[in-house]
Amino acid sequence: MSARCYHARAHKIHKDGCQYVCGNDPDGLTVDTMEGQRFLTINGLQTLSYTYCNLMAELPELSAMGIQNFRLSPHDVNMVKISQLTRDFLDEKIALDQANDLLEAEMIAPCFSNGYYHDVAGLKQVSI
Repeated sequence: MSARCYHARAHKIHKDGCQYVCGNDPDGLTVDTMEGQRFLTINGLQTLSYTYCNLMAELPELSAMGIQNFRLSPHDVNMVKISQLTRDFLDEKIALDQANDLLEAEMIAPCFSNGYYHDVAGLKQVSI
């Protein structure tokens, strides 16, 4: 089942005539657990974690490993500002706490996670 089909079904539209109804949900549709906990987001053709993966604290370690390019996952926020604050952090113009404060101020509802990177439950936020 494709995410576009899921969006069409959720909006009671046939998939062949959906006219990309998934565009009406720029940050995707939230999927809850049976207990009502927000768990996943279906966005376009992807099924993503509901939480936003934030590896800001891990960027220096990743850079030291030789990784030079980092992908920012786009959301319905000011991504130009997000990319600039990430660049400023990488260039050591701002400290980690300031970068995370600015990042939090730009985001809407979901919390951050980095658990997968630290080999724990992906939706967890591990403090460094």
